[in-house]
Amino acid sequence: MLVYLNGRSNTKTAPDENYGRELQELFTVGKGPNSYYTEDDIKAAARVLTGWQFTSDTLTTSFNLSRHDTTSKQFSSFYNSTIITGRNDANAGINDLNDLINMIFAQPETAKSFAENCTNGLSMGREVTTLVDGSYVAGHHEVVFNGNNLPSGIYYYRLQSGNFQQVKPMVLVK
Repeated sequence: MLVYLNGRSNTKTAPDENYGRELQELFTVGKGPNSYYTEDDIKAAARVLTGWQFTSDTLTTSFNLSRHDTTSKQFSSFYNSTIITGRNDANAGINDLNDLINMIFAQPETAKSFAENCTNGLSMGREVTTLVDGSYVAGHHEVVFNGNNLPSGIYYYRLQSGNFQQVKPMVLVK
């Protein structure tokens, strides 16, 4: 997304709405009848996403705090009037991004849109790895995910046990 949606040129002095718009319209909430996010939500999301860069030589992403909008971002009632508090430290980019992703995925429309995207055969939903396939006895278990061979991006993982199933987002930043 950094490459194709002008994310790499999205700076605090010139937030690029393509990144914020497509994150919501295409990849998460969608444009369904109950998707009432606003143009101001798109602009606020673009401001949250400022400062991320892509280096084509090494195919890596990085965060540059000097290009990041460190002010607070206000979202509409569709997002429960959430305010993503601006940060000004080394973890500002990833923490602001996590707040944005958590806010978006708290919306029921996101689950509906995601399910539609998966069933429509888009690249979202393509399985990249299986971490665990089997049964475990009750107790504490730990699984380590190694994303070294995957590009940066938003991935979704599914937890399933008996009749319980939950899909959550995971952001992989390199």
